[in-house]
Amino acid sequence: MKKLIILFLLLFSNLNTQEAPSSFVLIQEKNREPIFFEEYVKKKPLIINFWATYCIPCKKEMPELQELAKESPNVQLIFINIDSAKERDKIKSFLSEANITETVLLDIYQVAAKAYLPSLEVPATFLIGSDGLIKYKTIGYTEKTIKTLRQRVPSLK
Repeated sequence: MKKLIILFLLLFSNLNTQEAPSSFVLIQEKNREPIFFEEYVKKKPLIINFWATYCIPCKKEMPELQELAKESPNVQLIFINIDSAKERDKIKSFLSEANITETVLLDIYQVAAKAYLPSLEVPATFLIGSDGLIKYKTIGYTEKTIKTLRQRVPSLK
C-alpha cells in the first residue's frame, strides 16, 4: 500500500513541474515575422492560450483572458492560433471582432499545439512560471475556467 501511495504522489507531483515546450518557431500575427517561442519562456510568467477561428468558446474566453492579463501586469498573455495559413483573413476578422490586442502567434503547422496538447482541443490555457515550468493547464471553457485562472494567476512567479 505504501508503494502505491508513493507511486501516486510521484506521478501527480510532476503535473506542476513539467517543462513548457519552447523549441519551435511561430509567426507573429501582426508583422508575419518568425519568432523563436523560447524568447518568451523563462523571462516572465506566461498565460498561453491555444485557440482557433472555428472555436465558439474561444471567442468568449479570449476577451476575458485579456482582461485578466491587464489585471496582472507581471504576467504576459500569448494567444496561439492553430488554424492553417489559408485562414489568415478569418484570423484577422476574429481578432478584430473580439478586440484582441495582446500578442498573437500563429502555429500554422500546429507544432506548438501538438507539443502542449496532442489532442488539439481548443481552447486550452496553460500557466507557465518564469522558471519555464507548466504550473496549471485547462482545456475547454466555462465561467469556472476564468474564475480558477483568476485565483491562480496572482501567485504565478
